Amino acid sequence: MGWLTHLEDSRAIKAIFGVDDPTMAPILIYDLSLQKDGGCLTVSFDFSTFPVAVPAKWKAMAANRVKARLRFVDVESIVISGWSASIEEWTCEIEANKKDARKAVTLNPVSGLGLTRFHCGWIYCVDISAYHFE
Repeated sequence: MGWLTHLEDSRAIKAIFGVDDPTMAPILIYDLSLQKDGGCLTVSFDFSTFPVAVPAKWKAMAANRVKARLRFVDVESIVISGWSASIEEWTCEIEANKKDARKAVTLNPVSGLGLTRFHCGWIYCVDISAYHFE
């Protein structure tokens, strides 16, 4: 069971990447923000993989990176430790607690020190798009 099964609606990501879950190891996080309304945490990141079949619009702009924003709602027991701007690559693990259906999310740097861990009720894909990275 892949990480997309934990999203409330994974159609946007599946439309881009097809039936296979895009890998969350590593991802390139560039923004992590907390919102007090609804106890939300939003993570903006680039996937490390690029889909084979892309929309014509993406081909026209010579896109070579896919970026997404995931919103985690009803966040509780968050722990952030060792955050560093020099850490570029992170892994993201999402597991469902069978007892109460809450999701346990862990963000770990591929190298270096750091950890972000929390539990949430729901996960939404806010948006997904592409751009050209040189």
